[in-house]
Amino acid sequence: MVLRMHSSKYRVFELFLFFISISIPIFYLIAHVLDFELQFWIIITHLGDKELYMALLPIIYHGISRSLGIEILMIFSTSMWLGNTFKNSLKLPRPPKELWKINAEGFGFPSGHAQGSVTFWGFISVKYRNLVTLIFTVILVTFISFSRIILGVHYIHDVIGGIALGVAIIAISIVIRRILENKTYRVLEILALVYSIILLAIPLILNISTDINYIISGTILGAALGHLELIKISRYEGVIKLGLLGRVIGSILGLIIGGIGHLAMRHISGIYLYIGYSTLSFVMIYFVGIIVNKISRIEIQR
Repeated sequence: MVLRMHSSKYRVFELFLFFISISIPIFYLIAHVLDFELQFWIIITHLGDKELYMALLPIIYHGISRSLGIEILMIFSTSMWLGNTFKNSLKLPRPPKELWKINAEGFGFPSGHAQGSVTFWGFISVKYRNLVTLIFTVILVTFISFSRIILGVHYIHDVIGGIALGVAIIAISIVIRRILENKTYRVLEILALVYSIILLAIPLILNISTDINYIISGTILGAALGHLELIKISRYEGVIKLGLLGRVIGSILGLIIGGIGHLAMRHISGIYLYIGYSTLSFVMIYFVGIIVNKISRIEIQR
């Protein structure tokens, strides 16, 4: 399915991306002239932080499009899992620490910032098939990727590998989506459970499991089940169109609940993280979605 930017919310989104697209090169030139390039690259590299994208997910899901939101969540989470698995399996080193201009954690290959930004924005570009979105994606991914090299925390092959993995994940996701397009809710629920368990089991078998694997697996399971339940009840109640107020409140609630839940689970690990993030993502999707539905029905009745 291709998303078209005909409605006002998509035009605003498109204008925002266009503004960012032209701003990044301009700010780079200003930083170069005024001699604060290091600060510029540090800011740019943070635009590839996984925490930023995880914060954007509830905004996209409740504020823009539920179908787009759940697809990005599943694909981006899978990308994080794959990158983490590669890092801990290959254990390729980063450049020497004396070259680092910022702190970094974990092994070098692949670059999580390059892979994550390609996966997130590349998938949106594929969905929209819009020139502005494509230009934004190319500019942002290019600058984020260069920032990792310039800041000394990745080799060029780390960045190239991250980009390649991100593109591969997008391509595979398109094929899988077509396969799952006409499956029943029950089948999709079973597949979500099986997929979550597989992502949890593989690192355990390879003896490279970390807390990130429990977080990702739990998030995928809770979000998938929450989305499927929300879609079923929305169709049953006849909620087709969501109002602006519902979208705004849903985005804010999703961010607040996600932030509180993340902080609350900082001191647990292992299977408790799996259970905790399954519950958290289900609440963020399903229960917040129910609130959005109720608010939207009130808006429509007015």
